[in-house]
Amino acid sequence: MIDRQYCTRYRPAIPTQFPVSPRTDFAALHATVVDRRDDRELLCDGSHDGPHCWPDGEEVERSAVTELPV
Repeated sequence: MIDRQYCTRYRPAIPTQFPVSPRTDFAALHATVVDRRDDRELLCDGSHDGPHCWPDGEEVERSAVTELPV
């Protein structure tokens, strides 16, 4: 089983204006795998500045990150 965790710097965006336009599809950024450990994957949408960060505090430099296949 693979444990998927989100980058601690990921913050969902809240609309700044209302009314929000209705949509027929999902209005969310697609999270991608930005790092892997033995049985864990770190997910992030890449919308923040700076490095990605595992929940245990270990940072993953953006220069070392490539979009990994899921």
